[in-house]
Amino acid sequence: MIGARSRNRRRDAARMRDIAEVFDAPEDQAFQGLLEAARLNSAWAWESIYESLAPRVLGWLRMESPDYAEDVLGDTFLCVVRDIHDFSGGERAFHAWVFRIARNRLLDAMRVKARRPQVVAADVPESCHGVAPDAAEQVMRRMERERIHALLRVLPEDQRTTVYMRCVLDASFAEVAAALMISVPAAKMLQQRAFRTLAARIPAVIAG
Repeated sequence: MIGARSRNRRRDAARMRDIAEVFDAPEDQAFQGLLEAARLNSAWAWESIYESLAPRVLGWLRMESPDYAEDVLGDTFLCVVRDIHDFSGGERAFHAWVFRIARNRLLDAMRVKARRPQVVAADVPESCHGVAPDAAEQVMRRMERERIHALLRVLPEDQRTTVYMRCVLDASFAEVAAALMISVPAAKMLQQRAFRTLAARIPAVIAG
């Protein structure tokens, strides 16, 4: 099992090097310095990488599986720390690589969940007393996130990820292709299919 995982990591790293050539010419020298510092275990470099990517990765994970989002995020960055020496490419390729890891870790978590017996927890009422002054703003932000997630949940997983990366994270088609390990034309086709589905389903989603 360990040998197979190691081979898979090397295979994915080789694929990422090939895909990186699509959108990483020339490579960002500043990012390469950050990457090298992270490989040398510099605290400021890892803090910069985490602060840049964690909120975006977490947003996608919460859309896909809210119950496992934080745990999968932690697993994702553990894998990034472990495998960063295998990565080669520029900043955009790195972002796509991290999303690829997050997607794989989420799939692993969902497989484990499917094998476990389901336990139904009792509903626990939440008190409305002692609410912070900015609670209304937090609720509005959460409602907006949930509205976006509700719109995207009508899509298959690959289409949902494509639209989230393109429209929420402003990712390029090359980044989407790298994250999903598909070609750029295939990523464009996923977006086209997703938009057609959303155009037909949005009225139903809004109506609830």
